Amino acid sequence: MSKSKNFFVFILITALLFTSTSCTKKSKKPSPEEEQAKKIPEIIKELEKQILTVTYMADLVPYYERSVKQREELGKKELKEEILKKGSSSKESDSKSSEESGDTKESGNSEKGSKEEGKSPNQVQDKPDPLMFQEMLLADIIKEEKVLEEDKDAKKVPQDLNEVWKKISDTVISLHETWNTLEPMLLSKNAASVSILEFDKNLELLTKHSLNHDYFNTLLLSNKLTYCLAEFMAYGKGKIPPTIYSLKYFLRDCVLKAAKGDFSGSKEDVKILEAQSLNVKNKLKGKNSKTIIEKFEASIKKLNDAIDEKDVNLIKIHSSIVMKNVISMANEIESQI
Repeated sequence: MSKSKNFFVFILITALLFTSTSCTKKSKKPSPEEEQAKKIPEIIKELEKQILTVTYMADLVPYYERSVKQREELGKKELKEEILKKGSSSKESDSKSSEESGDTKESGNSEKGSKEEGKSPNQVQDKPDPLMFQEMLLADIIKEEKVLEEDKDAKKVPQDLNEVWKKISDTVISLHETWNTLEPMLLSKNAASVSILEFDKNLELLTKHSLNHDYFNTLLLSNKLTYCLAEFMAYGKGKIPPTIYSLKYFLRDCVLKAAKGDFSGSKEDVKILEAQSLNVKNKLKGKNSKTIIEKFEASIKKLNDAIDEKDVNLIKIHSSIVMKNVISMANEIESQI
């Protein structure tokens, strides 16, 4: 009986210890610092999405300007033709020698007139001349980043350019709000004050130039904001190396400098990009790593050749290909985790 009692007590104590241990494990929660480290990359991704939205919309401004102007010109032309047709119809109806014939022609012309009236000048917006490759600088590169969802209405010409700038301004306001969430987190992590001040300064300048409808400076400043994201990402727990954000910035900057005729600046950007890419390539361990690296290096060579030729369109094409390979490297690293 004593042995049986001792065995029962042993089982009871073991059960209590097990329950106590499992409860302790379940009740353990991540520290506030750990929670914040996880939130930072999420907020930075949202910040990047808003910045690239501004960049993408601003990049389409030359296309919108050309299409709005074209629509107005075609509308005037249609109106002029309609007035001429009505004048011709009026002269025919005044002819006394052929009233029946005149009535028939008038009827025919009124039918034509009703069809022409059905074509309002605003309908030209549904059939603008297609978006030309030369009209864009960064749109194709941004598409390769796979950050923004495809907007099927993006190429639809607005009634007024103010509509476009209103959307850009609204997104810039959202940027301020997201930055207001991220900045205190970075400060609590003792992030470099220089980068924080630089982001603040460029955000203020972006706000000013976008409100002034300054197309090219809106492109430049929105891209400058992405330069700081690599450093900010280092204070969080992300799945991809922060350097990826640097590579993306220098690629876009390479195109913008080429568009201004600063080909030596573009060359310098690619040189920095190549040096920083070593950090990313060293993290590639998967079976596809060798192929991905070879494609990246081949695309860099083509981009350098395009810069040497001082051909902006070729630079845009090869920058898009390099961006595609940068994203492939990022995806491969993420799949290894």
